Amino acid sequence: MYKVLLADDEMLDLEGMKQFIPWSDLGLEVVAAVSNGFSACEVLERQDIDILVTDVNMPNMTGLELARIAIEKSSNIRIIFVSGYQDFHYVKQALSLKACSYVLKPMDDNELIASLKSIIQELIEEERRKEAEEQFGHLKPMAKNDLLFRLLEGEQAWGRTNR
Repeated sequence: MYKVLLADDEMLDLEGMKQFIPWSDLGLEVVAAVSNGFSACEVLERQDIDILVTDVNMPNMTGLELARIAIEKSSNIRIIFVSGYQDFHYVKQALSLKACSYVLKPMDDNELIASLKSIIQELIEEERRKEAEEQFGHLKPMAKNDLLFRLLEGEQAWGRTNR
């Protein structure tokens, strides 16, 4: 299961995300649901998080600041911003942080679910790619040895036929 961290200073929105999104059905586990960026940072220090769902505009530490910290800790983390603001400035900053999605409040559960499904597909494809690279890495020395063996065998055979 992929691990999710929820951060939103509006308790109704936070509880709504926890209750109305079928996390386990999606193959996701909410490891924490926190109401501020500082608590989210504490969770990020203790656990590896695959997906951060954060409100853009929280007091003391914005979701954008939280996202920067999360990316510094884990460059592969996926981020979904939720916000009541359609302000292009926020959207632009979110895009600069490689946001996977920007969901407006009041939140449509289906929109968030669609964003999560898209991220899950990305994570699965990334895992497959890493596995393929790892397998190739293991095969590479064997292929080099086989090639070297064939070259040496060919050189010996070539040397015998031309004498």
